[in-house]
Amino acid sequence: MVDNKIDYIIGDRIKSLGKVVVNELIDHSKHKSLNQENEQVTYNEINHKGRRIICTYSAKRATKDAFERQKLMDKANEWLSNPSKYKQVKKRGAGRFIKTKEDGSLLLDQEQILSDARFDGFKAIATTTKLPVEEILVKYRDLFEVEHAFRTLKSQIEIRPMFHWTNERIRGHICMCFISYVFLNHLRNKTQLQYRELLQTLDKMEVSKIIDNKTKEEMYMRSNICQTQEKLLSTMSLTALPNLIMQNSINQFIMQKR
Repeated sequence: MVDNKIDYIIGDRIKSLGKVVVNELIDHSKHKSLNQENEQVTYNEINHKGRRIICTYSAKRATKDAFERQKLMDKANEWLSNPSKYKQVKKRGAGRFIKTKEDGSLLLDQEQILSDARFDGFKAIATTTKLPVEEILVKYRDLFEVEHAFRTLKSQIEIRPMFHWTNERIRGHICMCFISYVFLNHLRNKTQLQYRELLQTLDKMEVSKIIDNKTKEEMYMRSNICQTQEKLLSTMSLTALPNLIMQNSINQFIMQKR
């Protein structure tokens, strides 16, 4: 991106920026207040190696960080009570809070715990843009929507695996998945239902084909409509299908739309 002069906004690792830079970024006395909805946030900004480093602090995030670390410490204490488990754990997660003494005994690494706690509530973002800090933070949060879209495509819509042999069919498959995602996302925004609940609701909206043995006439029977389906139809201003639909009626409807 730098070689092609493309501006970016990405998350950065505070701990890897060097001691001098870190001390500057997390110095509360140098932080300025930000107007964030329902949350008190402060920030400090410096230029470092050709990019802006914006370090924010949130008391809400600090509480979450402390809670997550406590869970790791509880797990570390469990391992210390049964040292045989520790041999199976690498120096990450709860393992980084366990220290081995010269005599081979294990104990909680208090220095590591204090070092970790020092960064509670801080988040660093690197950017080459000249946008205001507030706008940068908003755009960075939009990344969540992008990640959520990919998760939905991979899980709920099941974009993979593919069983196509030509580029044209692969592109067509991805295009159909994307159209499905756009449709599903529109329903989510309108109904305020989650993806999984929407898919379950749509899956239950079925019709069964019935053939009269005497007249050989074809018709379709609609499944019962549940409360969630009623909400979906009402929100989208759609009319529920009749209990029984004759094939002739469907043919006439299709001809009208043409």
